[in-house]
Amino acid sequence: MKTYDRKCPYCNHMNRKLYLEETGGLMECEKCGEVSYVLIPQAGEVYDMRSRSIKKVREFIKGSALSAAGPLEAI
Repeated sequence: MKTYDRKCPYCNHMNRKLYLEETGGLMECEKCGEVSYVLIPQAGEVYDMRSRSIKKVREFIKGSALSAAGPLEAI
């Protein structure tokens, strides 16, 4: 399974070797312990959630493989 490196949106700590596909995009920061949802990039997709509205994020998720991961009510 592929691993990913992601920065924590709360403390900017770089979390390495995360199994985001296994957790459905959830990660717990190794430094501050906050749990956050991060997008798993599909081939060629880059998306910055901080610069988009929630409506745009929902549209992006519906069009990606994450839509099969579960309901979007939490977003």
